[in-house]
Amino acid sequence: MGCPSQPKGELDLESFEHVKGLIWSTMVDLVNLVKPWVDFGSKGSNEYFEINGGCTMH
Repeated sequence: MGCPSQPKGELDLESFEHVKGLIWSTMVDLVNLVKPWVDFGSKGSNEYFEINGGCTMH
């Protein structure tokens, strides 16, 4: 009896899930880093849209 080897598909799926988790947590970190700047920038862009007759959230 050899050691129970996993089917290739299952192994790939597991590593895919792991990579997906890593990418997700990296994205969350990036969003947390960028969000304050986006909030800061959106104040300016709202004024820009008002001047140029774009949609505003009023």
